[in-house]
Amino acid sequence: MAGIHVFPTPFPDETIASLVCRYYQLAGGLGVRRTLVDLFGVVTKAYGSDLPCHLAHLEAVLGCEQLVDEHTLLPYFSPFLTAEKKLRARQFMQGRESIGLKMELGITAAGFEKFNIRRYCPRCVATDFAYFGVSYWHVSHHAAGVHVCPKHHCYLHRVLPEVGKGTFNQFILPGEVVRRGTAEISQALEPEYFSTLSRLSNIIHWGISNPQSIVNLLCNDYLHYVLNRAGLISKGRVCASNLDRHFCEAASNYPSRFEFLQIFASTSSRLNWPFDLLRRRQSSHHPLLFYMFLNCLDIDEYRLAQDSKDEVVYHRVCPPKNKAVALDVSVCDLFSRRASFINSYAENPAKKSANYMWLYRHDKLWLQSYIATHKTKRFVHDIVDWGGRDRELAILVSDAVFKIRSLPSFPVKISLASICRSLVIPQDSFRNKLKIPLTTAVLASSLESLHDYQCRKLEWAVKMLDAQNIECTRSNLMRRSNIRVLHLSEEEVVEITCRASEQFRFL
Repeated sequence: MAGIHVFPTPFPDETIASLVCRYYQLAGGLGVRRTLVDLFGVVTKAYGSDLPCHLAHLEAVLGCEQLVDEHTLLPYFSPFLTAEKKLRARQFMQGRESIGLKMELGITAAGFEKFNIRRYCPRCVATDFAYFGVSYWHVSHHAAGVHVCPKHHCYLHRVLPEVGKGTFNQFILPGEVVRRGTAEISQALEPEYFSTLSRLSNIIHWGISNPQSIVNLLCNDYLHYVLNRAGLISKGRVCASNLDRHFCEAASNYPSRFEFLQIFASTSSRLNWPFDLLRRRQSSHHPLLFYMFLNCLDIDEYRLAQDSKDEVVYHRVCPPKNKAVALDVSVCDLFSRRASFINSYAENPAKKSANYMWLYRHDKLWLQSYIATHKTKRFVHDIVDWGGRDRELAILVSDAVFKIRSLPSFPVKISLASICRSLVIPQDSFRNKLKIPLTTAVLASSLESLHDYQCRKLEWAVKMLDAQNIECTRSNLMRRSNIRVLHLSEEEVVEITCRASEQFRFL
């Protein structure tokens, strides 16, 4: 840190990768590795990510604590995270390890990472040169789903990596890309998609700029409010068929490329992600799916801002839980159906009992209460004789362990894989541990730890060296036993060597 005298001032909406590129050019003469060590304390590829790690070291260098909030894409994801996940994500980015960060944010599950590539707006490049004297990479251009500049309303250009080179040492800025002419112009997208993609970029940019407003809308069940306003909710229930039809029709307004190809690629008879968004769950959804949901319902940034200002709230309409009274069902009919279900339930599963569906729809409270207090244990007829299989497997495993230990050649570790190879059976044979207790006990007592395996290899190595009249030095032992990382203490090595030598000489 002491070697850093001139560091560029971060520009508004500038990425960490852009900051590193500008420092590299200002330092002039520093190598790539020296630059990364100065800024991050370690040589890392993470500087080029939209969610980099090692930021605590960089913040200490700059004396700035706003890098995560103002120069990364964490504000894009943070409204959709719990307080615990948000804190964990920030710790990942400020620490030295970011393994698990993308899973926490829903990036891995969404599968949009493969479409991530550097993008720039040619008009932003000209504006940045005019105001700052240099171009730079913008955070808002790299959010998933943004293909139109939210400021100048033109298609972004995609920067293809140079053939044969990775992103590790490509310290370039958009101005250099323009001069080289190595960008893939995204205007290959048809003009009819521009309006839809522009609206999507605008609402994403508004969400990144107003994360707390997005949090408030989510707390007020905004997606259901929008569906209700669009007439896709009737009597408190989402009209699933109409909603699916609406999103399938909206797919024609998006190009069959990039993230949109994956979003609208239906693996079943209907799109599942709109319905997944409506269900409250603990795992994270990718923010793009939320903004795509709004965009397909023609919500623009002005409507979004107005709804946030008005603090709109969706009030759920709950249908009556017990419909027997609402439908004016006669008491005699109700008790008759209950009695029929009770008689049938004594011999059949609940869902296969008589009048189950009628009671589920019209007398659900009584049905659930009765099933909960009259649970019956169903007898399951096993096709497999697990007792006999357990005894047979236990004998086979014992024989296999003895056979592996008796091999005259180099010792083989006694593991589940080696036992299965010896018996020529799949590892799934030992999956039902509760049904094969004898075999499970034999395995537990027979499987070798790395410590025990190295002990056996050392004993074998001592015998081989004595048989060949080779001096039993430590280096010869390690070489013959093929041990690179020792998991034994020096005292254990000496003890094993002496004991094995005496046994061999006695024999």
